Amino acid sequence: MLAAYTRLHERGVIHADVHPRNVLVGPAGEIHLIDFGLSLAEDLPGDPGRGGVAFYFEPEYAVAVRAGESAPAASSAGEQYALAALLYSLIAGAPTHDFKLARDEMLRQIAEEPPLPFALREA
Repeated sequence: MLAAYTRLHERGVIHADVHPRNVLVGPAGEIHLIDFGLSLAEDLPGDPGRGGVAFYFEPEYAVAVRAGESAPAASSAGEQYALAALLYSLIAGAPTHDFKLARDEMLRQIAEEPPLPFALREA
């Protein structure tokens, strides 16, 4: 999965919609990325208005949106955060933040550090 995103980023493309439903595993264990409808060129000036699943947005984006400031441009660094959040949810068996929260509360949580993933696992 990381190799696929690395290839995209080397070409200056940001998938911009990282979440579990957009990563498929084939019968031989191969990874397939799907849904490139929100893809962007890296480092577009300003924020064209992001779509995607907000739970995987990087904290810098969440902080800027909450403060009413201009959001950072889409970047491979922001997408690396989204990939880390996805991997966290696979390890912990739970997402980094509560998906049932209202948008403002969810953005507040994203700006804070999540609990260690192994603390969420039952023994």
